[in-house]
Amino acid sequence: MYTRSVIGAITLALCALLLPIQAHATGLSPVSNKAWNQAAVRKVLHTFAYGGYASDAQIATWARMKPQAAIREMLTFDEFNTKLSPIQDATVDFGPFLSTLQEIWSVNDSDNPVCPSDQASFAATRTRNDGEVVLYNAGLQNTWIAAVNRRGLNTFAHQVGFWLVNYQMAVNLRDTEPPLILDLYDTALEFLREGEPFHRVLAMGAASAAVAREYGHRNNRYINRTGRFIGNDDFAREFHQLFFRINGDIEDPDYHENTTIEHTAWILTGMQLDKEPNAYATTLQQDWWLAPIDFTDHTDATGRKVRNFLRHYSGELEVLHEPIFGLNAEDKLYNLAEVAIQHPESLDNLPVTFIEFFADDNLNKAKRRKIRETWRPLAGTKDDFLRFLQAYAISTTFHSADTYKFRTAFSRNLTMYNQNTVDNVESYGNRYTPRGVMTRQGAEAFIPVHDVFGGQT
Repeated sequence: MYTRSVIGAITLALCALLLPIQAHATGLSPVSNKAWNQAAVRKVLHTFAYGGYASDAQIATWARMKPQAAIREMLTFDEFNTKLSPIQDATVDFGPFLSTLQEIWSVNDSDNPVCPSDQASFAATRTRNDGEVVLYNAGLQNTWIAAVNRRGLNTFAHQVGFWLVNYQMAVNLRDTEPPLILDLYDTALEFLREGEPFHRVLAMGAASAAVAREYGHRNNRYINRTGRFIGNDDFAREFHQLFFRINGDIEDPDYHENTTIEHTAWILTGMQLDKEPNAYATTLQQDWWLAPIDFTDHTDATGRKVRNFLRHYSGELEVLHEPIFGLNAEDKLYNLAEVAIQHPESLDNLPVTFIEFFADDNLNKAKRRKIRETWRPLAGTKDDFLRFLQAYAISTTFHSADTYKFRTAFSRNLTMYNQNTVDNVESYGNRYTPRGVMTRQGAEAFIPVHDVFGGQT
């Protein structure tokens, strides 16, 4: 017979085991097998994959599966998702990176399925009337649009990649160069494919050449000998507010501004970019910036002395009430991201930001609570972002009559194009892509309308 103390201990242990289950049960609830029908499947595809290219038979198959099993096939970050976007031709061999797609689609080669008259529209460079060879913004824009328009590529992954760069990180072609954005985009998708936690994807972006060019902190430096910081705190603020949605609303204003923001600016020192003469076969020096950043002290290909280690704040720094260590800016940014993702404001605001962008313009208090309760135990774990979106995509909260989304010109036009294009032969042969109509409606890929905290409404 058990004593009262033993019974009490067993009871406490059982309660401890049940707590995670009870906490999860208060979050998003999956729809019933009956409610998971073809209409529900199509709603997921239209919301998260620009419609996708799944056949009617595949949609019917997914509708017959349990929603938890179906969603794991529908939404993946794999290089290719043949059920979502079936392979039709050699296009699958060109992916999954935007850089390789652009390289293939822009050259006059027998392996290139693009019409010869259209190949230049994908080029990385163009020749101006004065003979200068310069980087070509439209080439990157056309490549991303085509990556969404061609069967055999993962439309969900490319929708998320675009959201990350164009919205969550707000990188703008007007302020940085296409090759730097390409590197950021491809690396972000590679991180997601490898199951990296979301905060590490954001840390990678914060340490990227594209973001350093965009926000200007590539020129930030700290003179350790004199204790003098030289630079701006623009991205120091956006690292918290834009990337992690930490606005300082629950913090002492003086601490937030003069410790968290100021010390983050010191972290963002020693991030100068390398240059290489005639990089990308261009002739103007303004186009020669390279990615990724080399955080050491070295001499680049132009002969410039780059002192990223010497000009970085060498010690530990307190940010968000935690000590942040690291030999260079990259190390410190990854360590800071681990702290930021668990900050109460980030845990509350970041998951709501995800859903407001992708799925629901009618969030209420109850929906926000369920969204936050689902994200909180996932944040900082492997595949956290993917598992969160999968959980939401099969939830009763998403499949509810009071959930609706006003589509942007991107999602509206790309989904209509995808649903009305028969196959890749038609897509490669149709030079009238959605780019023109999206531009007329105020939506240009990788050019956020309002820069930070903006995007096309």
